[in-house]
Amino acid sequence: MDEVIENELKQIDEILNYFRTIFEQGGLTFDNLVTQFDYDHKRNFGHSLIAILEKLERDKLIFKVPNNSYYITLEGKIFNGYVQHQKDEIAFKRTKEGYDLRMKRYARSLSIGTWFLVSSTLFLALVELLKK
Repeated sequence: MDEVIENELKQIDEILNYFRTIFEQGGLTFDNLVTQFDYDHKRNFGHSLIAILEKLERDKLIFKVPNNSYYITLEGKIFNGYVQHQKDEIAFKRTKEGYDLRMKRYARSLSIGTWFLVSSTLFLALVELLKK
């Protein structure tokens, strides 16, 4: 996975995990999130914090109420994270490719076996005709 993309996904997961840890205390305001993730500029979230919140909201992992507080949804609580999701997709793709390759081999073997049976049947029919 591309290192830049993986870094972005880790930032999204970090924010989502923050929502999980303090979910019971109530909603988070944007100021709370800025204080937590961008106050010291060591985490280097910058303007991407707004984009991350919008993405999490679009994906229905968090929601915003009229007083501008953010809350985590049930989907957000059970979601494993974007990095894990990406790894799962890669593993699924590899598994599917392996399965497709096995199916092609089985189909080829079945085709060869079918032609063998056809030719054997024709040979036996020809031998039977020549006996008479």
